[in-house]
Amino acid sequence: ARLDLHRQKDEVALQLSRSEERNAWYEEGHGLADAVRYQKKLEADVFRQDHDVQQLQGRIDTEVGRCKVLQKTVLMLKEKANLMDEPTLAEDAVREAMEAHSNQLQAQNTE
Repeated sequence: ARLDLHRQKDEVALQLSRSEERNAWYEEGHGLADAVRYQKKLEADVFRQDHDVQQLQGRIDTEVGRCKVLQKTVLMLKEKANLMDEPTLAEDAVREAMEAHSNQLQAQNTE
């Protein structure tokens, strides 16, 4: 059974090779070689872009997860600080505090 599978695999590989040779001969004879090369280049570009999209999607998913953790953290802190009636924390105040902290760290680093 195993030898039969190997023989079938070899036959299919030979058929593929012969088909590729016939296609190349046909393409060359009909002026399609450049078009086929361009198509293969485009297919490779699409493959690379798909890979890039998958990696970016992974990064987005990671960031979404981090945002969810931060949202839950804010809710927990609001609960502990008895601020649950506040619809939102003042974003401007939070941004100012973040900038002040960042400036403080930068000042410490330059010292």
